Amino acid sequence: MTAATQTAAAESPTAIAAAQLEAIAPNFDHMNEITPHLAAAQVGGYELPPEALDLVAKALHLQRLYELNVRPPDHHDTDCGRLLSGASTDDVLNADDAAAFAKSRWERSGSLLIAARGKLAGQEAGVFKAERDGLITGPLRHTMAAVLKEAKTAAGKLEKFAPDYPPSLLESANQAELTVWRHSRQLQRDFDVLVRAWKTSWYRATRHGTGVLELHFYTQKAGGWFCWQDPEAVVDPELRYGRDAEVLRVATAGSSFQLVAPCEFHPMLDALQATFPPDHMAAWQVVRANMCVSGA
Repeated sequence: MTAATQTAAAESPTAIAAAQLEAIAPNFDHMNEITPHLAAAQVGGYELPPEALDLVAKALHLQRLYELNVRPPDHHDTDCGRLLSGASTDDVLNADDAAAFAKSRWERSGSLLIAARGKLAGQEAGVFKAERDGLITGPLRHTMAAVLKEAKTAAGKLEKFAPDYPPSLLESANQAELTVWRHSRQLQRDFDVLVRAWKTSWYRATRHGTGVLELHFYTQKAGGWFCWQDPEAVVDPELRYGRDAEVLRVATAGSSFQLVAPCEFHPMLDALQATFPPDHMAAWQVVRANMCVSGA
């Protein structure tokens, strides 16, 4: 990526929105689908839909309102002392009314902002219900393929250290090999970011976000949900079942690793159903009954 391309990417609407949301992330961590997708878009250098970026603008507006909604100072009960110091009853009561009104308004404003935050979370769910399949089958999948292609090239250069790269690599690698290893750690971070966005959308696609898919079909599970094109070819159970997410090993496994979108789930169920023994059909029906995914 050239310097000009990097500058353009940093100034893109998605990059700006990511930086803005990061600044208020502690206050808006409930926006749990836009945040990982913004991070994934930074890895892939692609733009999120305008409707998704509009969510960030709304979050920023709410955050500014939170900052302006400052708690008024407590009103101290010194009314009798003020009367004895010469104030009139009207003076004292007017001050009491003003203090009570300010506190009431602050509390009502806080309640309103909490309700608005919940409304924004609902809007986020609606936006991504319409967009998540296209994001996964399009830029997210393509970015993952590019990351794994680079990781496979890196793994080839570090083949003599496979499959357990550190600590032997760090002890005996030459400078060129260490450079490749350091690059692979950036690929690992990119891989993790992409998987997080993917898994978040899968979680939100299940009915009530219960994550039902994580309980079944372990032969297809890797990193949390479906991805191995030929799970039987992945011999190492740690890798096959997602307990091992080392990008160099994923890239060189016996099967290709591809992000599967919620809209592709039911056709996959139909294809897999014939391979399941009869005593698994009860669990199968539980998953079919509890899945409610976009495009299904």
